[in-house]
Amino acid sequence: MLRAVGQLAGLAVAVLLLIALPAHLRGRLAQRPAQAAAACLLYLAFFGGGTVLLRTLRHGRLAPRKSDAQRARGSSRLALLLFAGVAVPAGHFGAWWDPSLALLPAAAGGVLQRALPPLGYALMLAATALNFAAAAALGKAFDRLVQPEALVTSGPYALMQHPIYTSYMGLFSGHCLSLGSPAAAAFLLAACLWHYARRTALEEGLLESAFGEEYRRYQAHTGRFLPRLPCQT
Repeated sequence: MLRAVGQLAGLAVAVLLLIALPAHLRGRLAQRPAQAAAACLLYLAFFGGGTVLLRTLRHGRLAPRKSDAQRARGSSRLALLLFAGVAVPAGHFGAWWDPSLALLPAAAGGVLQRALPPLGYALMLAATALNFAAAAALGKAFDRLVQPEALVTSGPYALMQHPIYTSYMGLFSGHCLSLGSPAAAAFLLAACLWHYARRTALEEGLLESAFGEEYRRYQAHTGRFLPRLPCQT
């Protein structure tokens, strides 16, 4: 329980730094408090529900950090630092400063200003639902990059191999769209694809080593981040 409380406290600080701080620095926190508050609450629900409630409180501690395959390589540690310490904050800060809609013709900019926020919130809610479903399906297997005990193929994993990462992409890009920043959404989506392509390569190596042909058959029938479309003949 104490560990879960500590995780929630750390999560609250991270959310304030990613959302409330850039909104304040941009002078928008007082102007659009409901928008900032809604984003903070959705982020807290996303990470608090999936990581803390469905993982930590139900199944206890994660594997030790030193056993994480991503931290065992210097290049992977650097990639993680660049993603989590540079790209993610930059995208969230940039979303409050993005002037791209103002550069469009008035009619087009006005249409996007009205259309992007509801689209962004819908994407964030869908990402949260996907994250919860994936975390529930994984159970104790929701862990660091370590040798897995079982191959999970239920829930969202029946359709795609890495729904947790897909949910992160949806949350981050949805937040940017809710602020009317397609440029920041595209930047964070590109950063996620770069980072998770590296991470999934390590993860897939662990899974193939553990489950061999069973995992290769599973890969053949599922997409990586999205459901695989049926082959057309």
